[in-house]
Amino acid sequence: DINHPEKILARSPEPILTPDVWYENDAKPGVVYVCGAVIVDGTLYVYYGGGDKHVCAAHMPLATLLDWLKKSAGEK
Repeated sequence: DINHPEKILARSPEPILTPDVWYENDAKPGVVYVCGAVIVDGTLYVYYGGGDKHVCAAHMPLATLLDWLKKSAGEK
């Protein structure tokens, strides 16, 4: 909720980010540690630690993520 950020409007039914390449699974397989996120020109950039040795980034259009979350929550 934009006016009450402590209020959760939708929750992902599955992880949004999972490790799938060797350097992300090096020290602690199956774990991704998100370190931060920014939105630039409508694109969400998520920075995360891969295997306790690498700094990684993933990105996607924010609108795509929000649409998916709304559908997952049963909203139309």
